[in-house]
Amino acid sequence: MILINLLPPELRRSRSSGVNPVMLAAAAGVAIVLGLAGTWAWVEFGRIRAAQELLVQRESELVEATARADKVKAIDVQIAAFEKLHQTITGLITRKVFWARTLDDFANLLAQSGDNRWTKEGYEVRCTGLTISPVAAATATRGAKTSDTVSFSFRGTFKIVGDQRDQAGDYARSFFQSVELSRFWRENGFVGRAEDPYRGDTPREIAGLNKVSTDLPLEWRRVKIMASPQGVQR
Repeated sequence: MILINLLPPELRRSRSSGVNPVMLAAAAGVAIVLGLAGTWAWVEFGRIRAAQELLVQRESELVEATARADKVKAIDVQIAAFEKLHQTITGLITRKVFWARTLDDFANLLAQSGDNRWTKEGYEVRCTGLTISPVAAATATRGAKTSDTVSFSFRGTFKIVGDQRDQAGDYARSFFQSVELSRFWRENGFVGRAEDPYRGDTPREIAGLNKVSTDLPLEWRRVKIMASPQGVQR
């Protein structure tokens, strides 16, 4: 039997325009395979290798950082040991600063014995009060350089008794000059000038003795150099 297509020409399908399902499926499969292959290649040669290189770099940095951290820990241990030694030496110096020789020099200065001489004649000096105490050091922050000195306050009250009222100021100036020239001042670590704490005076006459008296409250600063770990500096 002969089949006759009765549809109008515009509605008839041409056999030549049909798509072969097998070819379409094959093309889709190839596209999928190529896409998967491209994705695998990108992951394998791009991301994974980059991640491996980054991992190797990070491991190397970790080894270096660990080595540096170990060095820092070792330095911290040394710093802690030094700070402990420093505190120990500071305590020893605070309790025993070899004041015996200093006080002997001070006594010789006031007694005008040995090479000590007032730079001006006609007056005498007496010490009516003396206080020696360590000066508290400022608290150091971690990492700051530790101080290598200890300071002491040498606080004395002096009485200058002279022969002439109008030369009271000259007696005071002579006293300061003589102090700075003395072994007591030059060899025992006193800093600044002897007259730095001087704030003036009020001389008064001593009735019946024809003398003039001047009271001088003074505070001097002595600095003791800290000992090195190899030995105590005297």
